[in-house]
Amino acid sequence: MLTFTTPRMRGIAALAAAGVVRAIVTTNFDRLIERALEQHGVAYEVAYDDDGFAKLGQRLRDSSEDRPSHHQDSRLRKRAPLNG
Repeated sequence: MLTFTTPRMRGIAALAAAGVVRAIVTTNFDRLIERALEQHGVAYEVAYDDDGFAKLGQRLRDSSEDRPSHHQDSRLRKRAPLNG
């Protein structure tokens, strides 16, 4: 398992910081994409269960919020959401 952010992760975070990316979907077991977002000063929200995905989907449909969201598959990992 990687313990450092990769150029691809940093690239995704840079796109999020520029407002190009509004949602990131991953099933990773590490927090490296979160670390990359933090390094780029991007506030984010993690959706990890059905309620979180439903709220996130509604927010993406209804708003133009700049805060990207990071999705994780709840079947693979359950944890408390991170606040950015």
